[in-house]
Amino acid sequence: GAWRDPGPADVFDGAEIAAADPALVDAWHDRWATARPTLDIGRLTGAGGRTRARVAAAGFGRHTFLCGQSGSGKSYALGVILERLLM
Repeated sequence: GAWRDPGPADVFDGAEIAAADPALVDAWHDRWATARPTLDIGRLTGAGGRTRARVAAAGFGRHTFLCGQSGSGKSYALGVILERLLM
């Protein structure tokens, strides 16, 4: 399906969770990224490496939280983000 903004009737009660279609993720990123500067931080692995992973650059002016299990790549991810911010 096509991306649409959520409305008041969109709730998570009993929702089923599934991986998003890579084209839908791209469409959301493209729409979201037009309103703000973004940093490319890699590729989304669940999308076969085709979909760019992006974060809002302005979000790093305040607090940032990275969370994950031991060995999941938090330190590496932080290094990539800091590298992109410095570029």
